[in-house]
Amino acid sequence: MSNDDDRDAWIDRCSIELRAFRPSLSPDEAEQLAADIWCDASSSTMAPEDAAEREVASWRSLGIRD
Repeated sequence: MSNDDDRDAWIDRCSIELRAFRPSLSPDEAEQLAADIWCDASSSTMAPEDAAEREVASWRSLGIRD
């Protein structure tokens, strides 16, 4: 796989995980958020599931609920 393919697969998987945690996210919103998470250098080395879980934990700490 090329780097673009790896990135796209990671973003797809992360966006699925984000929507599982927060179903009110539209597919486009989840994909954009996953792309933003990918841009965080520390997140792109994490499994997409772990990155999504970390993002959701930050939402919860801020009191954001679905």
